[in-house]
Amino acid sequence: MNRSVLFLAFTMTILAFFSCSDDDCIEMTWYEDADGDGFGNIDNTQFSCDQPEGFVSNNADSDDNNALVNPDATEVADNEIDENGDGFYSYNLFFDNDNDGFGAAGTQAVTVNVPNVVNSEANTPQRYSLNDRDCNDSDASINPNASEVRYNGIDNNCDGAPVSLTFVKEDNADWTLEENQDRITENTWITRQDRRSIFNIADSDVTSTDCSDEHPVNTEWAFGTTKNIASLEFGTFLGENFADCSPPSIIGREAVLHIIDEDIYIDIKFLSWTRNAQGGGFSYIRSN
Repeated sequence: MNRSVLFLAFTMTILAFFSCSDDDCIEMTWYEDADGDGFGNIDNTQFSCDQPEGFVSNNADSDDNNALVNPDATEVADNEIDENGDGFYSYNLFFDNDNDGFGAAGTQAVTVNVPNVVNSEANTPQRYSLNDRDCNDSDASINPNASEVRYNGIDNNCDGAPVSLTFVKEDNADWTLEENQDRITENTWITRQDRRSIFNIADSDVTSTDCSDEHPVNTEWAFGTTKNIASLEFGTFLGENFADCSPPSIIGREAVLHIIDEDIYIDIKFLSWTRNAQGGGFSYIRSN
């Protein structure tokens, strides 16, 4: 046998020894599916012609330790988990139209998908809130963190406290007792004797006797509301611009009381007035 034939035979033997038994084998990358949800982990791979046990052909799992987190998962609101791995978190939030950090009270939450974890009011999206505690969602100055403003007829801090007060002095009640005086401020206590008009007992022990008196001291009065304060014409209680010496005529009319020394304007409406010398009763409702 010549050398050429021997060399060819030797070469064929070597090739046969190193050849794969399956000429169709294509080695590919497989990804570990540790949680068994059908989606693999890009950080843990194997190369093989055949699929290894516990491995899959895709690397779409964003959390391979949780079978509930994968591209086919349903997003669950408010749990700070991105179930489907799309980069967005689902939250049930309330509309915050005035953007004061408090959502409108009594409204339904809406599901919002955001690209960040929302675990405080500080990082909620604009015009949304985690709560529905705002009693007026059209005014940013009215919310649970606001300071209460007296006598404006508004629940500024949404605490549900009364924004109005009804004061009643019964006929023949002792006007010298605190319970029969509307102590609006430190220097303004409105009451009435068994006859004549109202007066400020905190500032004077002199009751109103006729239409020329300027009682109650430290007050002036006008018809209207505090919403149109700039256009109101103020005068004394019994003056021609207000009661015109006939207090029963003002019953049921919108009015404003101005406490002069503290520059406070109060919405007020008289509800009753006992005429002449029949007991001195009167009542009104005013902003608190």
